[in-house]
Amino acid sequence: MDHCSPAVHTIKKDVVSRPLRPKSNSPKPGTRVLEEALVQLASILLRLGIDSPRSERLLRQAFVKAASLTAGNKSRRTTQSQIASLAGISRLEVRRLMRLQAQPQQPKTSRLSRIDRVMAGWMTDVDFANSKGSPKPLDFDGANSSFEKLVRKYGRDVTKRTLMRELVSRKLATEKNGLLHLNSSAVNISTSATPSSALADLKFLNSSLSGFDFTLGRRGYVVRKISLAAPDRKSLLRVQRETLKRADVMLAALRVFEFPKGQSQLRLRSPRRRVIVTTSVTTECGDEEHA
Repeated sequence: MDHCSPAVHTIKKDVVSRPLRPKSNSPKPGTRVLEEALVQLASILLRLGIDSPRSERLLRQAFVKAASLTAGNKSRRTTQSQIASLAGISRLEVRRLMRLQAQPQQPKTSRLSRIDRVMAGWMTDVDFANSKGSPKPLDFDGANSSFEKLVRKYGRDVTKRTLMRELVSRKLATEKNGLLHLNSSAVNISTSATPSSALADLKFLNSSLSGFDFTLGRRGYVVRKISLAAPDRKSLLRVQRETLKRADVMLAALRVFEFPKGQSQLRLRSPRRRVIVTTSVTTECGDEEHA
């Protein structure tokens, strides 16, 4: 051994193989909150006669609009590629939807839901009318029953039993002795009419969100809520009036915290800071006609 060569020490390290961690399948933060919010919104849309296919089309249009606003905040020139990347939609679909949005809106009859189509077919199709032209009772049993034919013609892929239960639950039809009778009250109701209570719910949600720019900034929310039971409609309206009076007084009193215009002009270059106080007084009744 050459005593002039440097000593070489070999240090052995135990190598422990670690299994690769599987990718987490846990939902993203906010998924459960989003699901709960969508269930509430879907409940309103169903009462408006807007079903899932139509909602999906409207949602894709909404994503294109929101992505366009978001991209516009990040760069001066917004491209369809940017919008497609943000919205998760192909460029061809983005182009098609943007062309639709650019077209002038023509008044047109709203697309009917499945229940609306079945009701309209029952009331207008001669195959399901009696000798006087009125909707006739439809037999329910059997694969060739008249109600089965109505469902196949206007109900698409839903089963006749499901449609029957839905018509009965909405009090549009009554089952008796194996026949399904169209209720007289349903004949006088336009199937394209929008339920006023569901539309009021949708307008409230829209007005509550319209004051915010969700493409920018951060928001903190503090909510105070109270629910008061009312024995009758008269008491309900009295509590509503008194609540609105006190809310108006409170909102007027908050004006003392507002900065003078001169001071606010000096701060225009800084990020906008606001305190938004919204008062909503909701009256709720089990009967939609009297809400």
